Amino acid sequence: SLYTYDPLSRDYDELRLVKLQPRCSSSHIEIEIIHVPSSAPPAYEALSYVWGSSERTHNVIRIQPRHLSISRNLSVALEHLRLRKKPRLLWIDAICINQDDIPERNQQVNKMGSIYSKARRAVLWLG
Repeated sequence: SLYTYDPLSRDYDELRLVKLQPRCSSSHIEIEIIHVPSSAPPAYEALSYVWGSSERTHNVIRIQPRHLSISRNLSVALEHLRLRKKPRLLWIDAICINQDDIPERNQQVNKMGSIYSKARRAVLWLG
C-alpha cells in the first residue's frame, strides 16, 4: 500500500527527515521518515537535485511496510547516496514535504532557506 504522511505539528515547528538505509540492509532502496524539531534537528544533509518529470510514478521506494513513488532521477540519486553500512540522514523536498498537502507545502517551502542553512552540508546531485 502507499505511504500516508503523518501530519507535522500544528505550528509546523518540526520537519521530516529521511533515514536512508544502508546498502547492506537490502537491494531495494529503503527509507524511514522521521519527525524532528526544526529548531534543534539532528545532523543531516540536504539534497539538492533536478526533479525531472513532475510525475511521481517512476520508481518506488520502501517505507516499511508501505511504498512511495518517486521520480527516476531521485531514485538514482538515492541509490548512489546510500552508504555501505550505516544509515544516512537527509532532507529531500520531494519526500520530506507532503506534496499533496498545500498548506504544509507552502509553509515548508517558506522554510527551505532555514532548512538548508541548518543542514550539516548540502549535497548536489547532477545525475
